[in-house]
Amino acid sequence: MFRRLRSGESFEQIALDSSDDRQFQAMAAACGSPCMLFPEMEAAAYETAPGQMYPGAIRVPSGFVLIKVYDRAQRRRVRASHIFFPTQGPDSAALLISARARADSALRLVRSGRPFEEVARAMSQDQTSGLQEATSAASTRGRSASRRQRQALTEFEDVMMTMKEGEVSGIVQTGVGYHIIKVVESKVPEFADEKETIRTFYKQQLLAEDRAGVRPQCAR
Repeated sequence: MFRRLRSGESFEQIALDSSDDRQFQAMAAACGSPCMLFPEMEAAAYETAPGQMYPGAIRVPSGFVLIKVYDRAQRRRVRASHIFFPTQGPDSAALLISARARADSALRLVRSGRPFEEVARAMSQDQTSGLQEATSAASTRGRSASRRQRQALTEFEDVMMTMKEGEVSGIVQTGVGYHIIKVVESKVPEFADEKETIRTFYKQQLLAEDRAGVRPQCAR
């Protein structure tokens, strides 16, 4: 892979056609806003300038990785509600037109001064919670959803992460429908906010390795 990269091939294309990480392949090989990194990857990322590739293979518990750093941004936790109109159904062409018309109507009401929450209760067709959460970081996206759902909502999160607290978006189209987003909270998270996320990541990814390292010392 290093030979291909040195010859000028795109890092992104090589990641898509050669990486053994199927999840990152499905997400265009991007581990971005937001996700947890192995410590070895995180250390390498901090040593690498934006736009550059780390100059070696990085050993992690599951194998070896090559990384490229695109940019750096301050980690933020963002909570948002949305007004949603689905575009998936038996007659998707007609549904797309009607969903867009309803989204336009809802946005006009919000911009005319009608409270966002009132319009959401009256018009949103979200069958689950209207509250979406994610955390922007230099590391996968924070929502508990299937890979297919995460892919479909990438556009939602991309817009949400650029908005200020209290701001309302225009109409955002994703793979599942049209959304009007309102950011309820946007802040730099404190340790208390992240503690359970860190604990879960440690148990899933690092605990077994740490136990394996401690056992030989205990046997002495």
